[in-house]
Amino acid sequence: MASRLTIYDRNGRLIAELDASVKRSWIKNRAGVASFSTSTLNEKCREEYLRYGNLVLVEHDKLPAWGGYITTNREWENGLVKVNARGIMGRFADRWGVGVCNFAGSPGYALENFINKANEIDDTRMRVGELSRYGVANIIQVQRETKMYDFITAMIDEFRGYLLEFSPSFDEGRALIFKGNWYKQPEGTSQTVLMEGLNIEAQGSVLVEQGTIANRMHITSNGATEKDKKSIHLDDEESKAKYGLYELAETSSVSTTYVQTPFEETAREKLAKMKQPRKLYNFKVLDIESAWYETRIGAQFRCELYSSGFFGSGLGSVSTVRVIGMSFSDEGRLELACEETE
Repeated sequence: MASRLTIYDRNGRLIAELDASVKRSWIKNRAGVASFSTSTLNEKCREEYLRYGNLVLVEHDKLPAWGGYITTNREWENGLVKVNARGIMGRFADRWGVGVCNFAGSPGYALENFINKANEIDDTRMRVGELSRYGVANIIQVQRETKMYDFITAMIDEFRGYLLEFSPSFDEGRALIFKGNWYKQPEGTSQTVLMEGLNIEAQGSVLVEQGTIANRMHITSNGATEKDKKSIHLDDEESKAKYGLYELAETSSVSTTYVQTPFEETAREKLAKMKQPRKLYNFKVLDIESAWYETRIGAQFRCELYSSGFFGSGLGSVSTVRVIGMSFSDEGRLELACEETE
């Protein structure tokens, strides 16, 4: 099933629809990328359509819409031009810090301010959508030499159970916009089971057990003053008995200047994640029944492999996994990156 590829100018006005195969990716709390090629003989192979900064919308009947903007590199070879694009969240990487900003509130409030700041000089077409007000961030001080993208990703990474996405939409004048939503990722598990030999094609490095083990943690919060800072010490006895002692000490970017702090919750989530190696899965999902319809960043599935991992005293892996990355090409290849949740 082919995708629909439409091009919009920097103001969100529709200017062209192209017939091209599109490869694109979605990444949890990051900007994905896309690419497509068109013949130099195509009447729509024109600079005004393929201009850097033009907006791209890719739609598919079974998968989430992908939206972004054309960027470098552009490659010319054998009568074809390859065009690259980046997810619209990448616009934050084109905006430097705005000096000292008193965004004293939740990450959702800070994101709202970042979106508005990014649009002050030149419209990014990003708009404020549904932004959860959970948690409290620092009084944010972003230096001018720091890209907004780097600060935003560092901030939201402290809230592991939340997703930031920019969904394509249209304003009242039918111009393309992207609504920023920051929300708690869904807890439920899909009724669709991802099973090797049924709807999973397991080739290459299907399962990687990775990451730093930490079963004793000493974490100090951030704060406006030394008095505001807080420390927590955590141990996981089961992990220590199984693997030995692995210690971690660090300062969190989460502030405890305010009452509604998620600092302790965030620290316990980190211990739960790091007390054993993390399992990262990579496989192709076949278009069988509702598998593609239900695949989204943040979606949870039961995953069963018979040729990778240890299960009890034998081989195999039965896990609940969450989608943290997706890539799709119009040749019909949907690849997932998933992490184990339990």
